[in-house]
Amino acid sequence: MATKLFLSHAHDEAEFALKFADWLEVAFSRSVEVICTSRPSHRIGSGHMVTTGIMKHLRDSKVALSLLTPHGVSNPWLFYEMGAAHALELVFIPCLARGSRFSDLPPQAWEYQGAELYSDADLAKFVRDLAHILKLECPKMIHAKAILGILSSEAV
Repeated sequence: MATKLFLSHAHDEAEFALKFADWLEVAFSRSVEVICTSRPSHRIGSGHMVTTGIMKHLRDSKVALSLLTPHGVSNPWLFYEMGAAHALELVFIPCLARGSRFSDLPPQAWEYQGAELYSDADLAKFVRDLAHILKLECPKMIHAKAILGILSSEAV
């Protein structure tokens, strides 16, 4: 059974988040499943409370990742998901992409060691750290150039 990771992202960056989620699953040879509410299988359905759905997804996960772009750092759900991950004693990793920097994050997020995803070295360190946290074999950097292009490009 795959180890589950929760991927937080701004709603209007769903396509970007899905590409990152797919890349993570391939990089880890499908030994991880990325829970992303933009996937039909993980959506929070009509009539259900968003907070309840997020909590369920977080409880099912070992790690919470937050994909943060210049637009995403102002997402109010960041605080909810960060606090919920803390309450559940999950590892919470802010993943900075598309030009966002640690200095852009709200002060509440400064407590967490995040990952800047702008170079081969950044991406390799993030993958090594994630493999260590999850107690998985560190994968080879499959398709790193392709995902770096997506992580670095401005939103369309």
